[in-house]
Order: sequence, then structure tokens, then C-alpha cells
Amino acid sequence: MGAPRRWTPGVRARALKVFGLPVMIVSIPIWIAILEGEVQSQSGLHPRERQSLSPRAIPKRKDDFLRGRTVAKALVHRRTGLDPRDVAIVADARGVPWIEHDRHGTMPFSLSISHTKGVASAALAPLPWLVGVDVEHPIEQPAAIATDYFEPKEQAYCKGADGLERRWRAAEIWTLKEAGLKALGTGLTIPASAIVVQDIEDSASFQGWRAATIAFGSSAGHQDHVAHAWVQRCSSVMLGLVVLVDPTDDRIPTPERPMRVSFPRD
Repeated sequence: MGAPRRWTPGVRARALKVFGLPVMIVSIPIWIAILEGEVQSQSGLHPRERQSLSPRAIPKRKDDFLRGRTVAKALVHRRTGLDPRDVAIVADARGVPWIEHDRHGTMPFSLSISHTKGVASAALAPLPWLVGVDVEHPIEQPAAIATDYFEPKEQAYCKGADGLERRWRAAEIWTLKEAGLKALGTGLTIPASAIVVQDIEDSASFQGWRAATIAFGSSAGHQDHVAHAWVQRCSSVMLGLVVLVDPTDDRIPTPERPMRVSFPRD
């Protein structure tokens, strides 16, 4: 077995002027992929992944599992060039996914997977950054979910629109909350109020993403990270993305445009 390969995070540098002085900004791309459609194949599963999928799992659980693994491994392949058949996406005791390669072992990336009603998405960031992604269709009953889970300012944001647009706004808030909890590694084991959405920009700032500002509530516990957050309406679904960065790290995460993937052919 050879020495593990080292993957660099794809550093980009650009010069900006602050008070008339040139300042070099270093940005790191965050990779995102999305898969829509019916499950077509299980050929891309690693033996370890097949073992973790119970034969007694209900059809929806199997479909979600297959979509999630397929989109995540396509993302790993794009980022590293590794054969997806040699990659296993496994979960720790909290359900947080991580990446194992047959030869290189544990990969130095933070991975997040989300799925809903025929759609799956995945996001990949270099460690020690922590990434969370969530994908949702427009919320069916925005008033009910806002009453049960949203803070007053978040409720007011949703009420600022009517009809379908209100459903989309509720999806923005919810995906940011879930993505934040996933980045923390807790998921919905703590209340959705642990993530408070303070602001969402009106227009896209980069690759179709609209920047958002989120804060951690007291139930999230003590946090030693700076949160970067975005939303993007992608065809029929909303994507929420959160990256947690150490405050001493002056690099800037920049999300890529979501990559469309499909099931591999048998």
C-alpha cells in the first residue's frame, strides 16, 4: 500500500482593494451536487454500503439511501478523480457521513447529504471546515411550520410574501436551519430554534447563491466557529448550505454552482 495521496482544497486567490490598498483574498471552493429522478441502479454501491442497507428497509428508505450515496460519490469523484466503486460513504454514531477509500483510508473532507421526495443533494468541504446541506421542495403548509419552528423575525420574513413565494421563503428558512444543524453534527436532535436566520440577501452574490446570516441559539451550545450560509433555488427545490470555519482561518468558503448528476449505468 502506497502513501496516502494528499488533496489540496483548490485554493483561489483574488486581489481586492480596501481603503485603496490591495488585499489578497484566499477562497476555497465548496462543492455541491444534486440528483433528481427515479432510482435506476445499485451498481455504484461499495460492499460496506450494501452491508449497511438492511434488506428489510422500506422502499423509500432504500431509494433515499441510493440517491444519497450516488450523489455524494459523484461529488467525491469530481473533486478527487477517484473511482466511486472504491469509495464507501459510512456514518458515525451520530449519523454524520464520512468518506472511506479502499487504499487511502479516511478522506480529509467534511461531507453532508440530504434527500427529499425524489431528490438528493450532497456538499463537500475540506477539513477542518464543517459543512451542512439541506434540500427541500416548497413547504406545503408554511404557516404551520412557521408557527411551530420559526422565530418571530423568521415568521415575519415568510409573511412578507403570498402563495407559492411564501412556501419558497419557508423553504429558505428551513433549509438553512437543517443545514446548520447538520454542520454542527447534531441534526434535529436539538431544536430547530438552535439556528436563527437573521437575514437573506435579495440577489445572488456568487454562482447563483444568495448569502444569508445565521446565528446560534443557546440550545446549540458554545460554538467556536464562524458560520457562512447561502440558499439557492435549484429547479423544483431549495438548497440551503452552511459552512463552519475556525475564526482564526482567514480563507473564505465560496460555493460552486450545484453539479447535476445521474445514476450510473449497470
